Amino acid sequence: MSEIYKSELSDLTTDLLKGAIDVHVHVKPAPAMDRRLDCIEMAKQAREAGMKGFVLKDMHMLSTDKAYFVNKFVPGIKAWSGVVLDAQVGGLNPAAVESAIKLGASVVWMPVKFSRYFVEKCMKLTWGKRILTQRKERPISILEGGKLLPEAKEILQMISESKIVLGTGHISPEESFVLVDEAKALGINKIFSNHPYSATMGYTIEEMKELAKKGVYIEFCYATCMPLYGAFDPKTMVSLIKELGVEHCLMSSDSSQPENPMPVEMLRLFIRTMLALGMDKRKIELMVKKNPSQLLEA
Repeated sequence: MSEIYKSELSDLTTDLLKGAIDVHVHVKPAPAMDRRLDCIEMAKQAREAGMKGFVLKDMHMLSTDKAYFVNKFVPGIKAWSGVVLDAQVGGLNPAAVESAIKLGASVVWMPVKFSRYFVEKCMKLTWGKRILTQRKERPISILEGGKLLPEAKEILQMISESKIVLGTGHISPEESFVLVDEAKALGINKIFSNHPYSATMGYTIEEMKELAKKGVYIEFCYATCMPLYGAFDPKTMVSLIKELGVEHCLMSSDSSQPENPMPVEMLRLFIRTMLALGMDKRKIELMVKKNPSQLLEA
């Protein structure tokens, strides 16, 4: 492991971070979980590192306002925004999606912390219970009788017409397959599955491969490797990426939790670890630069 401290590895990490896009960043204010920095601080740190930009993901409100102020007041960096269809915005709420699109959102995520599947998974994990939203609203499924709810279909139609990105959120494999098939039928080609390998999601490699075959990017978040967030083995992550093919994968931080490094530092650590584990720099570049750019049409 002494290889990880070589100066050449550090220099290569710095180079790979330049021009990168982090597709999964959390910032304050956030009512259910504290965050380490706000959107302006995040933008300045990303700009200093030479990054191209980042996607603001907020589970409790639209992130469009935050992105607006970043893009207005912090030149040299780009922030993308969206809406998570959790209880705070009314769940599968077409009105919230309409507002987000009108305000410039680039991503719509299916339910995350209020996903029925995710809640059930977390309740089986001692550490998972800690990250659940504390309110008692009924968990959300996007299916009824194996078919998409009418609201979900309406939302997909809106995503298709506006040509923005669909994030699968924290839904089950069954929900994901139905959702993706419906989305593809509507001409939605910009889709990513959010850390499906993690302990709180538990997708099999076969399920992830099936999504990749359908044109879905598989997102790998380094926060899932942190001690208090599942401690997923980075070596296993490398193996999964190799099986899926780097052309189907994204690398992101999913950071800003109080216990974890800042998002930029988290992405830097992710890149450095992948290099130390033998991942080719061109493959890393694909996952932190080219694939996110294609997803966001950046």
